[in-house]
Amino acid sequence: MSDEKSKKEEQPEEPVSQNPLLDQVRSEREALEKVRDEVRAENDRYEKLRADQLLSGTAGIRPPEEPPKVETPKEYADRVMNNKPVNNDEGNKGS
Repeated sequence: MSDEKSKKEEQPEEPVSQNPLLDQVRSEREALEKVRDEVRAENDRYEKLRADQLLSGTAGIRPPEEPPKVETPKEYADRVMNNKPVNNDEGNKGS
């Protein structure tokens, strides 16, 4: 039994390949796995950042709200007397 254990200890964990193509494929696979792990880590970081932005209300840039134009009584009277439509972006432009 001790001879069998010593033989197992002498052998490397991964078999030594005599085929250089297999060695190249293994090294490329390891490189791809490393890149995959980096991409997954970056994706996890981005998902956390995006969730924080959504929850904090800073996910999108909102345009500043413009207050509605306050019409003075004189401007209102002039507009009504001349049958002019309300001059705003949402109002009666086509009518």
